[in-house]
Amino acid sequence: MPRPLRILLIEDDREIARALLLRLRAVGHDPFAMHEGASGLSAAVTTIPDVIILDLRLPDMDGFAVLQQLQQHEVARLIPVIVVSANVAERAKREAMLLGAHCFIEKPYDFRKLVAAIDRAASTKLPAATVLVASWGPTMRGKTVLIADDDADFLTVLAQRCKALGLGVHVATDGQLALAILAREEPDLLILDLDMPAVGGLGVAQKLLGDPTLRPIPVIFCTGQSDPATIERCKALGAYYVTKGTDAWPNLKAIICRLLAMQESDDEAAGATPLPAAAAAPEPQPPALPKVLFVDDDPDLRRVMQIRLRACGVDVHVAESAMQALWIAMKEQPDVIITDYNMPEGSGQYLIGRLKGTPSLKDTPVIMLTGASAGMNRDFALERRFRGEYGAAAFLSKPVDLDVLLGALAAHIPIDPEVLRTASKLRRR
Repeated sequence: MPRPLRILLIEDDREIARALLLRLRAVGHDPFAMHEGASGLSAAVTTIPDVIILDLRLPDMDGFAVLQQLQQHEVARLIPVIVVSANVAERAKREAMLLGAHCFIEKPYDFRKLVAAIDRAASTKLPAATVLVASWGPTMRGKTVLIADDDADFLTVLAQRCKALGLGVHVATDGQLALAILAREEPDLLILDLDMPAVGGLGVAQKLLGDPTLRPIPVIFCTGQSDPATIERCKALGAYYVTKGTDAWPNLKAIICRLLAMQESDDEAAGATPLPAAAAAPEPQPPALPKVLFVDDDPDLRRVMQIRLRACGVDVHVAESAMQALWIAMKEQPDVIITDYNMPEGSGQYLIGRLKGTPSLKDTPVIMLTGASAGMNRDFALERRFRGEYGAAAFLSKPVDLDVLLGALAAHIPIDPEVLRTASKLRRR
C-alpha cells in the first residue's frame, strides 16, 4: 500500500476545508489546512508537503501571489500545486499554469477527479519531501537520506548522486526545515552542512540527540570549513566529517555505503582497474581487537580506563556524555558499552533507553557502573531494576577493580585468561 501523502489545503472557507479534510483522510491521506495565503506559504516552506491544494480567492492575498512566492523558494517550488477555483475564465487558468500550477480544477469539483489529480501530481512532479526511489536492485531500496544545505547547486547535485545509488532523498535548505522533516519522516542517514540559516548543522545534530522522541540517526557533516576546531567539534559528537571539494563525493559515497550496508553498483565495479595477474596475495590482516565504549563524565577515569583496557588487548573508545556516546556507538558499533549511571548530560538509564530504541545497537551488552549504594551495602534493588527492567548485562559498584570489570567483559568479548589471572593477583596484593 503506498504511503499516505501529506497534503496542504489552502482554503479560506472553513466548512469546505473541514469537509475536504475528512474525505481525504477517509481515502488514506494525511491532510492539513491553512485559511490564509501567508499562513499557507509558511506551512509550505516549513513542512514541505507532498501536494498543495490552493484556492485562488483568499482573504489576505490571492492564489496567484501564493504561486509566485512558492516559485521563489528553492525547495517549495518543487511541490506540485493543484489550483481549485470557481473562476473558470481562461485567463485565470492560463496564469495559474504559467506560475507553475500542476493543474486547474473548477469548483464545485468531483472528489474522485480531485483524488486522481492528487495521485498524478504526486507521481509526475517530484516534490522535495517525497521519497524518490531509483529503480536499482533490492539491496538499494528502502533506505533514505536527508540532505540539508543552503547551497542550492550543491544540494541538487548531491541529491541526484544519492538518488543514483538507489536512495530515497529528502532535502532541506536550512536547519529548521530539516528538523521539521525529521519530525515526520524517519531517514536512515543525515548529511548536514554546518553553516545554514536559522539553525546550523550542529544545532540539528544536538536536537536530534537531545530529543528522545526522535530516533537516533547517523550523521555526516559535509562542509567547507576545515579548521581543526570545527573538525574536533564534529568528532566530539561522534559524527563523520567530510570537507567539500573535489574529493567530497568519493569520501561521502564510501561512508554512505558503509553506514547503510550497500554494495557498489555493478557499473562502477565493472569499471574498476583489475589487479595484475602476477600480483601477490595480500598479507593476512591481524584479527580485530574487541571494541569497547567507555562512558563517564570524569576525564581522569576515562583516561585511566582507556590505558588499562588497551593494555589488556581491548580497542577502547571513550565518551563524556550519554549523547556523545550514542553517536560514537552508532559510528563504531562497539562489542560492549561500559557506562556510568550518574552523568550531568543524560544518565546511564537514558543511554540504555536510546540504545534499545536503535536497531543496530539494541542488542549491545551494557555494563552499568554506579557509586549509588544503600549505606555500605550493595544496592540490590537498583541492580534488579537495571538488570531486569533495562536489560543491563552487569551492574558494578564504583570504584570497580580491574579484574572484576574484565570478568564482566569476558562474558561478551574474548579476554586473554593470563590477563585475567594477572589482574586478579594484582588486586590480592
